[in-house]
Amino acid sequence: TFNALKMNFIRIYDGNGDGTFQTPRKIMGGKQASYITQSDMNGDGHLDLIISSPTADSLTLFLGDGKGGFQRQADFAAEKGPGYIVSGEFTGDRIPDLIVGNVRDGDISLLQGRGDGTFIFPHFNYPVGRQPRAIVGADFNKDGLEDLAVLLYGSATLQIFMRKIDIGRIDS
Repeated sequence: TFNALKMNFIRIYDGNGDGTFQTPRKIMGGKQASYITQSDMNGDGHLDLIISSPTADSLTLFLGDGKGGFQRQADFAAEKGPGYIVSGEFTGDRIPDLIVGNVRDGDISLLQGRGDGTFIFPHFNYPVGRQPRAIVGADFNKDGLEDLAVLLYGSATLQIFMRKIDIGRIDS
């Protein structure tokens, strides 16, 4: 279990297998780390962590070792106010990508993964409106492609983005 805090670290709670948890471990990373997601970003078969730091306009990647340990790999620049973050296969290349809600910009960013823990830049930005807060990826129309739902806190609306087959294309 992972818990992202508005501090300069994240806590990892290892389960005991009986519904209880061990004393949490701290991993330093990101200025006021706020949101977290997991995915195998470098193709080694182990889950990695990606955290967003809205006050620093950055994302941080921690590579997992498959034994519960994580090594801080890289900090990279994001748009203004990166908040909620979700991983998924959004570009048709079968490599994990990231979608980041940029609270101060009023858009979401698609960061196309390379499969080695890095991303193709520049990334794609899609305007969505005020304060994108929650994002989920799922196949909403049952066409086999992962789509997006984005909740906008500033206008209390939900936007659905249906993915098309071509790489990097998401339509609202």
